[in-house]
Amino acid sequence: MPIRLLDTNHMSILERQSQECRRLESHLSAIPQDDIATTIVSYEEQTRGWLSVSAQAQTQSMQIAAYLRLKRHLDIYGKFAVVQYDERAAEVFERLKQAKIRIGTMDL
Repeated sequence: MPIRLLDTNHMSILERQSQECRRLESHLSAIPQDDIATTIVSYEEQTRGWLSVSAQAQTQSMQIAAYLRLKRHLDIYGKFAVVQYDERAAEVFERLKQAKIRIGTMDL
C-alpha cells in the first residue's frame, strides 16, 4: 500500500482539535499507522510559526499557552514517520518549479 503523505495543511488540522480534525482522524484511523507520513519541510514550516508565537508572547499566560501549543505540535509530529528532504526530493522540487505549475512554492 502506498504511503499517505500528510502536508502542512493536514498537520495544522490535526493541531486544531476541531470537527475537521475529528473527520481527518477518523479517516486516518482506517489506514495502518506505518502507511502515513509527513515531511520534514512541513515540520520546519510549522515549527517556525510556533517558535514565532512563543517569542512574541508578552505575558506569562501567553507564554504558557504558546508552549502548550508547541508541545502539542511536537506530540502530533511524533505520531508519524517524517520523510527527509534529500537530493531526490530536491530534484523533484526543482522540476516542479521549472514546470511553472500554478500553485504556491510551499505546496510543490
